[in-house]
Amino acid sequence: MNHKHNQHDVNPHFLSSTATSPKPIDMADVTTVIFDVGGVLMFIHEFRVTVMKRVLLSRGYDKQQVEDVLAQLPDFDAAYFAQHGNIVDWADEKQWLQTRCQFVAQQIIQASVLSRACDDVTALTDQLFMLSFDSPQYQLFDDTVPALQRLFPRFSLNVLSNATASLDWSLDLAGIRPYFEHVVISAYEQCEKPDAAIYHKALDRIGVMPSACVFIDDRIENVEAARALGMQAYHLDRSQGMTLLAFADVLLS
Repeated sequence: MNHKHNQHDVNPHFLSSTATSPKPIDMADVTTVIFDVGGVLMFIHEFRVTVMKRVLLSRGYDKQQVEDVLAQLPDFDAAYFAQHGNIVDWADEKQWLQTRCQFVAQQIIQASVLSRACDDVTALTDQLFMLSFDSPQYQLFDDTVPALQRLFPRFSLNVLSNATASLDWSLDLAGIRPYFEHVVISAYEQCEKPDAAIYHKALDRIGVMPSACVFIDDRIENVEAARALGMQAYHLDRSQGMTLLAFADVLLS
């Protein structure tokens, strides 16, 4: 998949007043920009389940058996969260991921015809956990840093994202945290977009009125929720050729 984008390849609806784009902004009132992360600033480079599959195949497990075991993960996750509740912080996320990897290790060893001394549930669990978590999931879009560099001198930049706790660390790994004054992540807040509560928490944390904010997200329901609270909001659909640099151009024009 090609994640490079030409800043001039912009859907005209991105800049016009339509059901999915706001009217031109009165920049005299805007002091703050709030970004979603996934689909706006970064994309998932490799899902953890893909890393686990790659590791298991490399260790010689049968491809069909690996795929059958990994196909059980949605049901495992549903049962896990029904029993343990939502992920609130890194401790919760770590426990979920370790239990998930243990489930995969147990299932694949039981299903496999291989018989090797190294096929120990604990050892395989540790390997799957360490490698799937250590492999960076998120990667910056090519226009993310240039857009942030352009906006940073003029606006307070902030993040509001539906994500687990480890996304917080991904901003450090990507090197973009210094651009943001506040990072609000749903796991810590016990609510998520498009629930109005998390927008209010973000506004309170930043210390700004909705009318002074521009919000950008790749999901239209989140954009509409922000508008309902009085924020200017942009729907950034990269699949339609929209870019973060074009968004920056609108704010700086």
